[in-house]
Amino acid sequence: MPLKDWLFGKDKKTKKEKEAQAIASLKKQLNRYELESQNLLRKIEEQRNYAKQLIARGNRKGAAAALKRAKIYEKRYNQIQNTMMNLGTMIDNIQQAKSTAETVKALEVAGEVIDETIAEVPPEKTEEVMMKMEEQREKISMMSEAISDPDFAEMELDFDDLEDVDSELEMLELEVQQGKVGELPTPSATARAVTSTTPISTESNEDNSDIENELEKLKKELEGK
Repeated sequence: MPLKDWLFGKDKKTKKEKEAQAIASLKKQLNRYELESQNLLRKIEEQRNYAKQLIARGNRKGAAAALKRAKIYEKRYNQIQNTMMNLGTMIDNIQQAKSTAETVKALEVAGEVIDETIAEVPPEKTEEVMMKMEEQREKISMMSEAISDPDFAEMELDFDDLEDVDSELEMLELEVQQGKVGELPTPSATARAVTSTTPISTESNEDNSDIENELEKLKKELEGK
């Protein structure tokens, strides 16, 4: 016998054959005991019927002997039933052991696969990826804030334009304080007020015209038009 077989037993194929042989042998014994059980039941019934016949003939002693034989057969029958139950349990244990062993082997293989997968991506790599994702998120957030910055639009206006806007805001605040909400000044009045406070260049006139249009829209909205 090879040293490996002597140390670890026979190969898997031989183990499978041995397992099949053990189950087949146990089932064969079950079949044999099943036939014997049926034969004992028949004998028990025969002895009881015979005891009835002997009692009918007045042979009480013979009837008692027949019942004793029936009891012996019944005892043997019970022993066989217990043996059959143990054999069935043994078959179930073999099948359960096989199923459990296969499950353990599957779990072992699964564990090896998990270990190999984790080895491909170590925890340090995962932390590095997560840090990189956080940096990218921060960059995207900064870019979004830059794109939506309202100061970017104000860069299109020069100092005089911003000063005109401030003057008109002061006029609007004064009118609100006087309770004239909904009675915005007409574009011409606004233009005169701006002209009286700040010199307006040709380019500023165009900007003021846009502002006047916006004010007209606001007036219509407040009047419910």
